[in-house]
Amino acid sequence: MSQVIKIKICGLKDYALVDYCVTKKIDYVGFIFYKRSPRNISVEQALLIINKINDKYKNIDTKFVAVLVNPDEDLVDKLHLNFDYIQFHGNESVSELEYYKKKYDIKIIKAFSISCKDDLSSYGQYQNFVDYLLFDAQISGDNKLPGGNGVAFDWNLLKNRNIGSDWFLSGGLNQENVIDAINISGAKFIDVSSGVESLPGVKDKNLISNFIYIIRKFNNE
Repeated sequence: MSQVIKIKICGLKDYALVDYCVTKKIDYVGFIFYKRSPRNISVEQALLIINKINDKYKNIDTKFVAVLVNPDEDLVDKLHLNFDYIQFHGNESVSELEYYKKKYDIKIIKAFSISCKDDLSSYGQYQNFVDYLLFDAQISGDNKLPGGNGVAFDWNLLKNRNIGSDWFLSGGLNQENVIDAINISGAKFIDVSSGVESLPGVKDKNLISNFIYIIRKFNNE
């Protein structure tokens, strides 16, 4: 076994599926707070799920991630105490993340949209203020979403690259391509959303189960 791949299932809205991910010891579960997304969840609904999980399991391995897109500070304020990580998936500046890091003492994941080598030039300035980087596909068009578009970028852009921080690979991953993605990019953290859905925003337990199986089989080879 050359590396242990960790899994993040993002865009969950259903208690039963969050509970399933916890029982399967998924490393990270993401809740999306972005109204344009089919995976959007209200603060109240997300906290209800998390509180129910915490009441059922006193100690869990799964970390909860709040995914935000250019948020108002009020939203960060509402969420930071109940989540292990805040993921910023918009155009947040270095100074904004430095501010949130210092004020709320939060762990931060910062997403970057990638379509070509030049798009990898900006992450370095964020590294002192974030705990993880996340590389997702860049999408154009009026109906684009910051993530969850089911589109991959060229994983060769990350091949043999010395990132200097822990990072997630995201964008268009599914059970058919994830091992190729890992082998090409060298990713040790995998973020999947649309790749485990039967419809946009509708997670499929069987697809989640298959995805977990494939990653863990790879881990044990």
